[in-house]
Amino acid sequence: MDQRGSRAPYLLIIPPVVGALAGLARWLLQGTGNVYTNPNKRFYVPDDDLGWRIVAEGPIWLGLEAVGLLFGVVGVAAVGAWLISKREQRQGRRATLGWAVLAVIGLAALAAPMVAFSSGFAPTDGRESPPAGVIGPPTGEIEGSLAGVPAGSYQVVAGAESVIIANVTAGGESFETRFTDNLSGALTFDPSDLSAPLSGTFRVDAASADTGVSMRTKHVRSEDFLDVEKFPELSFTVAKLTSARQGAGPDELVFWADGSIAMMGQTIDVAVEGTARVLDQGARERFGIDGPAMLVSASFPLRLAETPLSPDDFDEDTIVVQTSLILAAGE
Repeated sequence: MDQRGSRAPYLLIIPPVVGALAGLARWLLQGTGNVYTNPNKRFYVPDDDLGWRIVAEGPIWLGLEAVGLLFGVVGVAAVGAWLISKREQRQGRRATLGWAVLAVIGLAALAAPMVAFSSGFAPTDGRESPPAGVIGPPTGEIEGSLAGVPAGSYQVVAGAESVIIANVTAGGESFETRFTDNLSGALTFDPSDLSAPLSGTFRVDAASADTGVSMRTKHVRSEDFLDVEKFPELSFTVAKLTSARQGAGPDELVFWADGSIAMMGQTIDVAVEGTARVLDQGARERFGIDGPAMLVSASFPLRLAETPLSPDDFDEDTIVVQTSLILAAGE
């Protein structure tokens, strides 16, 4: 085999080079700067009943670590091609097995970004997290009411629509951690007399923490963070309304409240703000609810220094917790 023929194995570098460049292009076009690959990227789209709803099946979202791996494959392919070339020069014949191995590696590297591209991009009007909403400072007064719902106890309607979300920034990346399993609880109040006492407690399984990336989710559930085996439950309690006003109409209320969250054996006081909106008949039919119901959307900042979590493990000193709860009148 002549000197010119020995250079042929370097053709095997082309597929992984194309794959690495395609992977980088995919990552740049995604525009989120994510570090880790998400095989089912979550997006939220506008919803007439919920405000925002999660898209059940999301696209493959390549992370920077996958792009780095693809460029690493290029290096491996280059070394492999050089070794094959030297061997063919020495033996005077083609190294068939080496060609086959490098060909498979190259095609795999090329296929990864192509599969990601074929899975699509963000849906129209899609966003990574539901907006927390800006409702302004509390009025200092308790005013307004909710038309069409009686006084009494309102139970959580379990399902994907009822969720607690912790918005976290750590490891150079912002992401949400969703909690949905065994989400339960009730709010007891009088929508027509907000000055009357109210009470509410809501619970969720800590082990249902889901960041969308399996390795990161496992880390969040581990003893280094939530330690879900030792502390299996998270709970939130509403103590009292501190301010309220009428929202966009008689079926919407804007509120501020004092509450507390219990996590990992510690109770932390929090200041909550949000909205409560009565669900119309169409929305109730959609969610399989017979009687009066409402959607309560609320959020509160959670200062890491006041929790059992270590602030050193995060990039910011505060986690913003959002809740979206469908509550239906109990028996």
